[in-house]
Amino acid sequence: MIEIKHRVTGAVLHSVEGNKLAGLTLAGAQLSSAKMSKYRLTGIDLHNSNLASADFSGSLLDQAVFESACLNQACLEKSVLIKADFTNAIARGANFREVRAMGAVFRYAQLEQADFTGADLSGCDLSMADLRGNFNDTDFSGADLRGADLTGANLTGAKFKGANLSNANLTQVNLASASLEGAIMSNGARVGLGRAPQKKAANRPWWQIWK
Repeated sequence: MIEIKHRVTGAVLHSVEGNKLAGLTLAGAQLSSAKMSKYRLTGIDLHNSNLASADFSGSLLDQAVFESACLNQACLEKSVLIKADFTNAIARGANFREVRAMGAVFRYAQLEQADFTGADLSGCDLSMADLRGNFNDTDFSGADLRGADLTGANLTGAKFKGANLSNANLTQVNLASASLEGAIMSNGARVGLGRAPQKKAANRPWWQIWK
């Protein structure tokens, strides 16, 4: 049996029969302030769960489901979130520093004041998400940010290579140090395409050159 405990008091919040949590369905669970750091949680289903202030730091959470879950102030620092689903999740003030979340879905997620410093969000779906947080040195390469709200976000050193920012709100955002090669900006323009290739002149006999 596995006991999930409160990270401060040590009180048992939930008990699970068996010897692993990976792949289990714990939808709607009340796990506020749970200690689940450095756990192997691949494919776990925690949709609609209360995970506020829970500690998932260093855990393996690839393909985990957090749809519509509450993750306010939760810590997921250095966790693996590859292809995890955070659709409609509420994670205000959560710690996502240095997570590896390639291909994860954050569509409509509320991430105000969340910290994604050094995170890899390449290929993620962040469309329509509230991204008014800290994305210092975050990798958004190839990500879908259509309609996302980045108002006032810290994007120092962020990478947007090939990302789609169509209709995103970039009010009060400084992109001076961000990498935008190939990105589609909020106005639909693509960055860094350079000049269109020139047509190669047709070969003509030398006696026609001056005609």
